[in-house]
Amino acid sequence: MLAPGTQPAGRAIIDRGGVAQTLAMGVTLDKSQQIIKRIMAQGSLPSLSAIALRLIQMASDDAASTAELAALISQDPGLTTRLLRMVNSPAFRRLDREITGIGKALSFLGLREVRIMALSLSLRDTLPVKKGGQDYYLFWRSSMHRAVLAREVARRLALNEVEEAFVAGLVQEMGLPLLLRSLTAEEAQGFPGMGASLKRQLKWERQALGLDHRQVGSMVLGHWGLPAVLVECQQILSEGDRDKVPLLVEVCDFAHRGTEAFFMPEIHLTDIYQVAWRYFGFDDETVNYLLATTLVYVGEAASALDVELNREADLLEVMEKANNALSRLSSQLAPHLQAALAGEQAPPPTPARRGQEEQEASDRRLKDEAVAQTLDAVAHEIRNPLMSVGGFARRLAKQVGGGGHLQRYAEVIVAEAARLDKVLADINRLLTPYRPALGAMDLAQCLQDLARSLEASEDDSPCEDGLPQLKWHLPPVPVPMRGDPQGLTMALRQIIGYCCHLMHPDHTKGMLHVHLQANPQEAVISLLGQGQPPDQGQDALAERSFGPALALAQARRVMEAHGGGLVAAPAAGGKGFLLTVRLPQAQG
Repeated sequence: MLAPGTQPAGRAIIDRGGVAQTLAMGVTLDKSQQIIKRIMAQGSLPSLSAIALRLIQMASDDAASTAELAALISQDPGLTTRLLRMVNSPAFRRLDREITGIGKALSFLGLREVRIMALSLSLRDTLPVKKGGQDYYLFWRSSMHRAVLAREVARRLALNEVEEAFVAGLVQEMGLPLLLRSLTAEEAQGFPGMGASLKRQLKWERQALGLDHRQVGSMVLGHWGLPAVLVECQQILSEGDRDKVPLLVEVCDFAHRGTEAFFMPEIHLTDIYQVAWRYFGFDDETVNYLLATTLVYVGEAASALDVELNREADLLEVMEKANNALSRLSSQLAPHLQAALAGEQAPPPTPARRGQEEQEASDRRLKDEAVAQTLDAVAHEIRNPLMSVGGFARRLAKQVGGGGHLQRYAEVIVAEAARLDKVLADINRLLTPYRPALGAMDLAQCLQDLARSLEASEDDSPCEDGLPQLKWHLPPVPVPMRGDPQGLTMALRQIIGYCCHLMHPDHTKGMLHVHLQANPQEAVISLLGQGQPPDQGQDALAERSFGPALALAQARRVMEAHGGGLVAAPAAGGKGFLLTVRLPQAQG
């Protein structure tokens, strides 16, 4: 007897794929019907326990009482123990106090919630995936993460079916092992695997068999008489169907997508944020809370259901996915950033090319504008995904806690997200026109003030790990010029930071010499140090160095706005580096 709202097995095949589609794929209806008969045959389909059957019947029994439910659950000491473990686990606990008996659980949680919890435990025992082996692990890892995420989303949406969401997520792919175990070895050839994405599994099933495992799940849940809403959650939800289904169906579809985003290599972690906004209007912070809470609670939920998961390995896999997302965003930015920095590093016109200077300057401006527009567009494109992944890593680091290697890895990802965020801020500054507030100033005094500032405050160092030894070679007389002291000071700090990058990794042990020389036409600032020579053709992302390279580009813009320039080159003899700033001196 099917529950209200479910469909007979044969009709499910037609409604969910159609005779025409089945025949078009070259699969006869006979084959799919033969597989269905094997699955549904007596002795082949797993049987629900008497307790599970009564739990299902109680859903539509208005006369059912808490006393009857307590007596029913108490018939199975194992079920009682696991149910109490479940209600007291962090994933399900509502109270600070421990619940020590079924009666207390019913008093605090209510008949409906306890019944659904008990049903989830009974269904877990029925699902036909044996312990041991990779298939067992992959099936239950996905099932548990999907169930916990569905429950957390339902709670956030304040749905009445919070526990039903957990059960629906738990059994959403139960048709897969039922289908696979009904196939002959020949029929199963080519199956993409238990760990493949739902899309790949369904494609193979429909082409090879003429039906899919979600159809099998619908038929079996209907056969067992489970509530119609749980059967509906077996649907493959398309965008056009969303307005036609209960909200719980959307919740389960989102939980499926979120679980695949955790573990499927071909599915990007950042994709789930767009789905969450489209389905529920959730912002990134809400999604980060839901994802991190799921990852933290899933171990306890699995333990309550006697499911063996390696929580640490799973968390590391998800963290690696987040780290890969950041690497992908960095790689997406790299060529455009390199193009912008290559333009910044173009050599000044030589005397032999002076006649072409105006045309070359015009061509360069056009090229720079095109590169800048592209760089701005790419930076805008990755900003939201970067905020999503960074927020997720911060939330996860906070909730994992404990100071162990999991938290440390999460903090590494947080630091990488912060680095990329700083790069975006640097790009924004690079693309913002700089207009110096020119006035009379003393360049020698400006450098003296900078030296005192750097010496007085290590916390405000332009170098991440501390300053090298700075040796200032400044003239005893003023070096007058028209300039913007604030802009020049900022640019000189950025240049010193770039020097630290060239002196890495032991720049704090090295010596950086800063010389200021002047003649009637120009002032020249030279920074000389030991370290790797700057390579004008190197990838801006090499060794994650595009932060310093961007800072150097910003400093060059400041110097050019003053009518001067900045050149980075190897030092004489190729040992170390020499950065030279040339600025026009004020005429007397």
